[in-house]
Amino acid sequence: MLTFDGSPASEEAPTASLPPSLLAHALGNLLAERMADGSNGFAIYQLCVALIEDNPEAGVAYVDRLLDCGVSVQSLYDTYIPRAARQLGEMWSDDTLGFSEVTLGMTRLTEIFRRLSPTFLKSGIQANHSRRALFALTPGESHSLGIAMAADYFQKGGWAVRVELRADENELARIAARHE
Repeated sequence: MLTFDGSPASEEAPTASLPPSLLAHALGNLLAERMADGSNGFAIYQLCVALIEDNPEAGVAYVDRLLDCGVSVQSLYDTYIPRAARQLGEMWSDDTLGFSEVTLGMTRLTEIFRRLSPTFLKSGIQANHSRRALFALTPGESHSLGIAMAADYFQKGGWAVRVELRADENELARIAARHE
């Protein structure tokens, strides 16, 4: 048996004498450390599972637990949300999930993104209206989460951002011409 510092414990070391609160705190810190960068594939998988559960609040509850464990909103934006979206897509491609399950999961993931967006943007730079960006879905495209996230990154960086999700080609050309 090893102690917390990795050294061998003596045979007389009473392992049961650790207060449960200290053990829970240590495990919580370890969990938060392992989950903070989103490299834990299991955490991403668990998020995907929560997103498609019958309980519509399961995904939000899972993200709230991640936040409680010390995962930052920035880490959710940088890693968890994109990796969960990618994994849902891969699960559809692999026929692990059906279209309706992936659609449900992506809808809930987008709702979580929208809920986190104001907190993410709070730490941004004041908008500089000389730097403008237009983010738009190409006509016929329906995957909007990436566009919305990219727009948030630019807005957080101080850009004046406009997002167009339903404009046709002519309307996009008119918008771009007005804002050159």
